[in-house]
Amino acid sequence: MIFLQMALYCEARPILQHEAFHAMPPVGRFQRWQTEDMMLTLSGTGQAEAATCAAVTCAMHHPTASDLFVVLGTCAALEGKAEKGRLYRARSIEDLGSGRVFYPDLVLDLGLPEAGLLSGYQELKSQKERVWYRDGRDLPALYDMESAAACAAAGHFFGPHQIVVLRIPSDSGDDAGLVTPERISDMIGQQMDTLDSVFQRLKAFSELLGQESAQVMEEDPAFLEQTEAALRCSASMSLRFRQLVRYACSAGIAYREILERYVQEGLLPVPGRKEGKDLLAQFEKELTR
Repeated sequence: MIFLQMALYCEARPILQHEAFHAMPPVGRFQRWQTEDMMLTLSGTGQAEAATCAAVTCAMHHPTASDLFVVLGTCAALEGKAEKGRLYRARSIEDLGSGRVFYPDLVLDLGLPEAGLLSGYQELKSQKERVWYRDGRDLPALYDMESAAACAAAGHFFGPHQIVVLRIPSDSGDDAGLVTPERISDMIGQQMDTLDSVFQRLKAFSELLGQESAQVMEEDPAFLEQTEAALRCSASMSLRFRQLVRYACSAGIAYREILERYVQEGLLPVPGRKEGKDLLAQFEKELTR
């Protein structure tokens, strides 16, 4: 299943008209539609709305190792290299408030140009707010108010290889008032052929993840359990660790070499859970950098 999250109905309208979606009962304020292999949910705009919507969706539907979480919608362009109306894949998402940087899936080739994405808590209105993102100064720079929060919430249920962020620049922030809902729908509609191709690749990737997940967990369960014990994993830490292992296997990363190096350096086993959380965060950073 692909869990597709968008902020506005005008963004979702072309997709709803193009695919055979049927309406589902809303959950609170969150409207939902579904096909056989995709669920589209409207979050509304803003970090709180995006995080709440992602958390509610994940808690209700219990994502599996083969499911994907996709954020799609319009955004602002921070500088001239970003082409308005073009579909971009976010290579990194930086939370303007916390400074945390998210690295969604880059394993699968979607055939899209990449961009760096800065995600803040208010609309981009002035040159003063145009803070440069940390990663990839050679890439177009984009700005939105939902992606970082959605990634943070979804990250409790999905591995980094299961999260994809797609954005279409509709304005430059200071001219956002000139972009009407009709114009936004038109921009998304003009990208439907490209989105069709992206969705097909994502569905094929989802099927592959299901096969790889079973293979990975059967490969060496004793080693995984031993490592979880050495990390002093809680239930949530164990889930995160196994998501990262799946990501490493999908990306062809020799994750065991990293863990064995931790043992050689005396980092594993850890003395307590706090140190285990810190080392798990370091493990994730090494896998996704």
